[in-house]
Amino acid sequence: MRNPVVILLLVLSTSTFVCAQSSESYSINADDVINDVENNAIIYQGNAKVVFSNLVIEADSISIFKHNGFPSKITAVGNPIKFHEKVPKQHINGTAKEATFFVPELKLIVIEYSITDPTGNNMKGKKASFVLAP
Repeated sequence: MRNPVVILLLVLSTSTFVCAQSSESYSINADDVINDVENNAIIYQGNAKVVFSNLVIEADSISIFKHNGFPSKITAVGNPIKFHEKVPKQHINGTAKEATFFVPELKLIVIEYSITDPTGNNMKGKKASFVLAP
């Protein structure tokens, strides 16, 4: 007999999820999904992509940490990760080695990043923080 947890993970693999909380919703897809019960997180690995509000992140691995059942923090790691904000004329578009998105504050922190703004200006650095448009 197969282990029920393994079967559940196989069903979740290569799936797209759409979740809603109050006025915010997000969708995520990846090749593999791991439920990290100890850290109250779900880890999406392999071609992972999350769309949360106006933010899109594509990475090798994306983890969604929950507090009281709702996403509180999204972390992404890749070589590199890609991210952009879907707000016309105000968006950011870039790559980074790591990104952390604090959901309640709509705050994005990127590590070892390169960003292009809407006018084509480029910025590079070790660490940057952005508050995204709601």
